[in-house]
Amino acid sequence: MFHYDYYKKIAEDLPGFYKNSDPAADAGIRTSIGRYYYYIFHKYKETIHNLLTVPAKDELLKIKSHNIHALISNIMTYYNKTTVAAELIKLRRLRNLCDYDKTEIVGAIQYLSAQSSVSTLEQELSSIITGAELNGAFKKALSEIKNK
Repeated sequence: MFHYDYYKKIAEDLPGFYKNSDPAADAGIRTSIGRYYYYIFHKYKETIHNLLTVPAKDELLKIKSHNIHALISNIMTYYNKTTVAAELIKLRRLRNLCDYDKTEIVGAIQYLSAQSSVSTLEQELSSIITGAELNGAFKKALSEIKNK
């Protein structure tokens, strides 16, 4: 079984293994930010899946993984959770920076920003409730993804 909750622990522990002058510190922080992103991404995906009704759950399972990121942000926007959508987008951009930008040094500022985003997203996750509103937001977001 995939235990994404451990991603958060790795994200919190990994930077502590390196000293700031250690060349590996950049790699440790980049990896930590990625783990933070995937931890919270999977928490939201699982929560949304668990709260959707059966037809919507089936549709969610059919969506290609590279579209799920945008779908979750869109669902949160349509669900009037614009802070969540913005934080998810911000965290994904940080993760993309860490995974693909070889020229920019990634340090404590980016790490603390990712940590702050995860904290905000964890708090907001508890306020997502089941109901027609979430299913309606899902249907709107799904329609948008399918039209792209």
